[in-house]
Amino acid sequence: MDYDEYKNLLRAIKKNFGKDLGIKWNVPSLQPVPDVVSPDIIGWRLKWAGVFVADKHYICVREHWQGSSKDPISRQFFSYHYGPYIRLEGLDDARWKAVVARIDSVSYSGRGPHIHDNDKDKRIFQDQLTDPDLSQFDIPKFIECAIKTRRAQTVTQAFDLRFK
Repeated sequence: MDYDEYKNLLRAIKKNFGKDLGIKWNVPSLQPVPDVVSPDIIGWRLKWAGVFVADKHYICVREHWQGSSKDPISRQFFSYHYGPYIRLEGLDDARWKAVVARIDSVSYSGRGPHIHDNDKDKRIFQDQLTDPDLSQFDIPKFIECAIKTRRAQTVTQAFDLRFK
């Protein structure tokens, strides 16, 4: 995926997961990462939040994509968060202490990505699951699962977590 394709993906997400679901999206903070030796873009960083207008919950996504002149651009980091907020301002930089569901690509002790289940300190690691592969989650899939939690499903049900 290149930078223009990624921007088109964000437009589609805003359209598909916007007014019909009651999500009001902030302007995405999408920063290109330029190559230091050429005019090429070798990656980008995204911080983006959307609030559910029906209640004090929001979705915030962060992704870092990077490549090099030798390697194609690929996703190096992601963190997707769904939970309540206290103040609207600064959602993109929220500390995310109140969690309904969050998936992080951060691997602690080589255990793979993890998902938080209704608590910032309750982590379910990839090595505890047979399915799904948390590293394969993308923004649309995360939003679809977050919407399921809004329909009174547990995180385990909404994300179809299958334990070893």
